[in-house]
Amino acid sequence: MGRTETEMEVIIDSNKIISAVVSKGIVRRIVIFSGISFYAPKELVEVGKHREEICKRIGLKQNLSALS
Repeated sequence: MGRTETEMEVIIDSNKIISAVVSKGIVRRIVIFSGISFYAPKELVEVGKHREEICKRIGLKQNLSALS
């Protein structure tokens, strides 16, 4: 099955992923509701570097090992 003209694939960087997780703004709406296929590197170094702050900002009391 081939791609249609309306499908979009985008490479997303760690800053946008973090923004989508920690804030309720336009980036989150685009990432979650746009229907765009997002791709990211297997290991997102920036996410791991800032995992404590990310967990704190989204209200988690413990760090997620999945973010490392």
